[in-house]
Amino acid sequence: MTELKNKIIIDINQILFDKNLDKGKISIFSMKIFYYISDHLKNNYYENYNNNDNNNSNNNIIYKKSGLCADNVECIINNLFELHQLLLLTDEEIYKLVYNIIITNIKFF
Repeated sequence: MTELKNKIIIDINQILFDKNLDKGKISIFSMKIFYYISDHLKNNYYENYNNNDNNNSNNNIIYKKSGLCADNVECIINNLFELHQLLLLTDEEIYKLVYNIIITNIKFF
């Protein structure tokens, strides 16, 4: 999870702490989260990912979980942005928020 954490922290600092932050950049952040989660799930939880019989089923599961996580992250970040609360948080606090959303969505999907 350390590699995933590092990627997310870097994007928090580069995208969410940009002085010209807008909803479009928040969408870019959530799309990157989608790809990070998809990649993480493929590499760590689906050992038989390259098996053709399971590939479509695994892809559907991976993309549904990743999409749900990314959508929820985008909603929370947008709400914090609109309420002018986002910049009151540190990158570590935002990471913990994102991490908890990811874990909750994957756990209960």
